[in-house]
Amino acid sequence: MLFGINDKFERKPKIELEILKKFFHSMTVHPDYEIKININELIEKRIPCCDLLHPDHCLTEKQVSEIAHDVNNDLNLHDIYKQVDQHIMNYATATGVDNKSHWIEPNLPDLERDIKEEVGIDFD
Repeated sequence: MLFGINDKFERKPKIELEILKKFFHSMTVHPDYEIKININELIEKRIPCCDLLHPDHCLTEKQVSEIAHDVNNDLNLHDIYKQVDQHIMNYATATGVDNKSHWIEPNLPDLERDIKEEVGIDFD
């Protein structure tokens, strides 16, 4: 039924190109910022995977994989959330976003998380 419908209309590529230019010129493009972490690689940067020259001072691939699985299950992103929350508040303050009614803070639960809740590593 729609076969050949394009033949009924005269194509004007120059006009089509101008429309596309206006469309894309009026759009702002904001890049997405991503962090990708290969947990296995991160572990291997900290303690190398098994090396034939030093088998007693390395982890096997299986051990690295098991550790990565545990990390993946227990990963705590609250430190990243807190940093993001703080940057949102800093931006709102610096740019004058109207926050007189404090509508922003309830959406940022990690903003006020106390440092005492942080889990530290005891090296002693």
